[in-house]
Amino acid sequence: MGDRDIFELSDQEAEEKQVTEYLLTKIENILFNSTQLILDRVYQAIGFDAIEDEILRHWVVACLSQPMSKSDSLKTTSMHNHLFSAFFLQHPYKYLNINNNILILGVANFGCCKIIIMFIRKVKNRSGSQSVQVIQKFRGKYKVVKTIGCATTQHEIERLEQLAREEMNRLSGNQTKLFGYESDEKIEQVFSLLDNGSIHTVGPELIFGKIYDYIGFNSIQEELFRHLVIARLAFPLSKLKTVDYLRRYQGKEIEINTVYRFLDKLSGKLKLKVEQIAFAYTLEVLGGNINVVFYDLTTLYFETSEEDDLRKMGFSKDGKHQCPQIYLGLLVGLGGYAIGYDIFEGNIYEGHTLIPFLEEMNRKFHLNKPVVIADAGLLSKENIKALESNEYEYI
Repeated sequence: MGDRDIFELSDQEAEEKQVTEYLLTKIENILFNSTQLILDRVYQAIGFDAIEDEILRHWVVACLSQPMSKSDSLKTTSMHNHLFSAFFLQHPYKYLNINNNILILGVANFGCCKIIIMFIRKVKNRSGSQSVQVIQKFRGKYKVVKTIGCATTQHEIERLEQLAREEMNRLSGNQTKLFGYESDEKIEQVFSLLDNGSIHTVGPELIFGKIYDYIGFNSIQEELFRHLVIARLAFPLSKLKTVDYLRRYQGKEIEINTVYRFLDKLSGKLKLKVEQIAFAYTLEVLGGNINVVFYDLTTLYFETSEEDDLRKMGFSKDGKHQCPQIYLGLLVGLGGYAIGYDIFEGNIYEGHTLIPFLEEMNRKFHLNKPVVIADAGLLSKENIKALESNEYEYI
């Protein structure tokens, strides 16, 4: 044992090596044949089997399964296919001009080989337009078969490309299409008839519409209310801009005066129902128990110099002291879920709104004296005394 070369294999080791190499070869053949089988199915599904040429089939499948140089591909394929190997020994360059990525027209067989390649070319013109042409390649030479037309817009260029594909199919004798189906053409024809007025935005309705229904607002049988709420969530704009958005993106023709009249109806007849639906959802989310509430106010100003019974000049949190304003008071529960709101005159002292607002919310929703959280501007000595006398806890 000690006199034997360390690189010399024993009889048992040599036998094991031979068996291992044999198994690896078998595994390689199995993997290769499996790949060939799958790609052969694709070859048939596309319709290339209409070209009755076995050698062409092996060459195309080989190029797809193991993309490499022509010589390496020939060696690899010949190892597994003796017919392929024997043929290329006699005709080594007969099929080497085939391009897998371009439409192949014509017939190839053992007796003769006529490969005609056609493709679409786009050429930029000096005017800025693009010409779409059908080009033919035969024996290394290029020829303009037909100029389909020229266009400047992407839509028109795509239409010309479709016409070019149809022309190529016609020139090929209406052979089976390689990269499309009849249904694709129908879809493209439908889309070619569309313009911007035919396109509607459906995302806000799909997302916010489901939330709207889930909360329960769909029980309000007012379609305009739904449109206004979803538009406000998706695109918070002015009423005039909202009308324009509904027309352009939702296909809803609504007059601005219709919106104004509906807002009067919403404030007069539907406000209580909207508040009840919102409160019921908040109560459900908070587990049926509202024991902590937070109250605060903000100001909303108007770009006008005229006052009325509600819009008054006062202390503006927006710094617009020259503009009339209103106060908006909002009561929320844990997590910021809305309970109720109210509006007040723009010149009122905000501390005077706390107790009347809490009493109104208790009357509407039976809150059962929750803990009230408010800032120092609202918790004046007078309000603290009123809260304690009404058995409210506060922070």
